[in-house]
Amino acid sequence: MSEFDKPVEEDLRSVDQEYNPGIEPKKSKAWLNLLLESEKAFEDWQDHCDNIDELYASLKKLSTADANSILRDRQFQMFWANCEVLKPSIYAKPPVPVVVPKFKDRRPVYQAASEVMERCCVVAFDLTRINDLMLLVRDDLSMISRGVAWCRYESGKGKDAYYDSERVCIDFKARRDFLHSISRNWREVTWVAAASYLTRTEARDRFHKHSGDAYKDAEYRVDKDGKEVGGADARERAKFWEIWSKNDGRVLWVAHGCEDILDESDPHLELQNFFPCPKPAYGTVQRGSLIPVPDVMQYRDQLDEINSLTGRIHALSDAVEVKGFYPAGGGEVAEAVETAIRIKTPGLTMVPISNWAAFGGSKEVIIWMPIDMIAQTIVQLVTLRKQIIEDIYQIMGLSDIMRGATDPNETLGAQQLKTQYGSTRIRDKQQEMVRMARDLVEICSEIITEKFKDQTIVEMSQTQLPTKKTMEVSAKNVIAQAKDQAQSMIQASQATMQQQDPQAGQQQVQQQLQQLQQSVTQQLNQIKEQPTIEQVLKFLKDSRAKSFTLDIETDSTIMADENGEKQRRAEFVSMLAPLLQQLSAMVAADPSTASFCSEVLKFSVAP
Repeated sequence: MSEFDKPVEEDLRSVDQEYNPGIEPKKSKAWLNLLLESEKAFEDWQDHCDNIDELYASLKKLSTADANSILRDRQFQMFWANCEVLKPSIYAKPPVPVVVPKFKDRRPVYQAASEVMERCCVVAFDLTRINDLMLLVRDDLSMISRGVAWCRYESGKGKDAYYDSERVCIDFKARRDFLHSISRNWREVTWVAAASYLTRTEARDRFHKHSGDAYKDAEYRVDKDGKEVGGADARERAKFWEIWSKNDGRVLWVAHGCEDILDESDPHLELQNFFPCPKPAYGTVQRGSLIPVPDVMQYRDQLDEINSLTGRIHALSDAVEVKGFYPAGGGEVAEAVETAIRIKTPGLTMVPISNWAAFGGSKEVIIWMPIDMIAQTIVQLVTLRKQIIEDIYQIMGLSDIMRGATDPNETLGAQQLKTQYGSTRIRDKQQEMVRMARDLVEICSEIITEKFKDQTIVEMSQTQLPTKKTMEVSAKNVIAQAKDQAQSMIQASQATMQQQDPQAGQQQVQQQLQQLQQSVTQQLNQIKEQPTIEQVLKFLKDSRAKSFTLDIETDSTIMADENGEKQRRAEFVSMLAPLLQQLSAMVAADPSTASFCSEVLKFSVAP
């Protein structure tokens, strides 16, 4: 029997209900197994992240003594210092949405739609406190190499509000509250899941109308770990997972302990990329997977060595103490030494020796214990620790310029080279923050155009675009005014023709009527070209046309160099003044070059 004739073994995972939600679509077992499978894949990373959180800032660990009143080990807080340098370097200011037409043909509807959309996104970002969210994402990206945001739509009447409110909410998801299918890259991810923690009352309000009392079987417990660090209270909550499955095109809710799916429906948001979350902001990931590798793991050995050297340095520093010996017993010399000892002096210890002859019988009144070797050892340990610190800076790419420390004897070129080198090493993380901000703008714009009422969009954008009805009224008014003017011209010409040459008066009337007609046509064309709010809203509701026509971006989230910005603006102004003179002279000499000059001017001012 050839290998082609052998029966093909079935992949039990593809037909087994343990991992295939399609076998029992109303049961949650398969989905819970998929969640557990994903949690297990990230288990090692989660353990390392727990250690990193403690290493970064643990009040208990950083206190002077533990519960047993034993002094803690001395450490050099290198990781905390590196994070505080890195975090503001990759994100320093909140993003501002920018929406412009993809093609620069200046079509009025596209121009107006981009401005309306940009204003709505700016307001949405302000209402959701985008800076607070981006700071949380930045901290996770810099420390554990993954930051996650989750978008949702909220509507309803507030307790004290008399009108229905609509808003886009952007939530930060902690590392244990976000899972996805095990995949090699983000394009292959088929489902994402976000966790919410609900009390029994909150769970009843959310799920009772969909699945009855099934929510009661969820595993409610007090978050002891969160409570220990001050991040949770004493109320019992259960972890409910919201899962977005791209393959099935469904959204469902499950919880450990509940056999049935708590809620399932079609996606309440029709997003271009389906998922309500942008791709997480990633740092280093393990090759062939989406499992992050925190940067600190790359220099963890050096950190341990620095802490070991720091402990030795402090131990030897405690041993650097002046200690001496003197002959005991009566005598004027001994009494004088004992009197000096009674005067308390830190770092000084004197030991009386009764058998001074056995001790060496030195003629010196006091023999001092040598501390030169200890002091030299401390100097060598400090030098070694400094070298290891430099090794860490080489691994991370944090130049001394970025840390605010530099050699005053260095040239300006050398300092600029260091700055450029340091910014290159962190550029990927900077671009990840910009990319996430851009994706959030895109999702916000989709939610606003799909879910928000027209009145809400108009109020958010504070637009003053005319309505279709207003445009029709304006056109009718222009035509009516033109008719009145034409009638007045005819009446005035008839009175004139009775006194003057009728033929000349008739030609004059025809010229005036022709000018009036041209003026009316021009006014009607201007009214017709002006976009209406109905046209703009119709265009924004068309997701396909919008994705083809509008370009959604954000401005930089990186703090600009003020001196460099001033220098670039001064250079631009000095360049623009002679350019305008040259272009003006060119147009005056040959008016046909106006279009070319306008393109040159747009090219110059584009940056």
